[in-house]
Amino acid sequence: MLVGLFMIQRRGTAGIGALFGPAMCLWFGALAILGLLNILDEPAVLQALNPLYAIDFFATHRWHGFLALGLWCWH
Repeated sequence: MLVGLFMIQRRGTAGIGALFGPAMCLWFGALAILGLLNILDEPAVLQALNPLYAIDFFATHRWHGFLALGLWCWH
């Protein structure tokens, strides 16, 4: 993929967009279809969007919850 990108780079961004634009639309379309099929197969996965799970996670694990999710930065 990168070799192809560098080979058409001299044509400018229009050439790159003309080639990779449709390829990216196909890629994201495939991801959307596969995601939808998996959600239809197991709709319980949508429960993860409920913010009550996050509140319960942090209430249960306190500071370890921040460390587990990588939300703690050492500056």
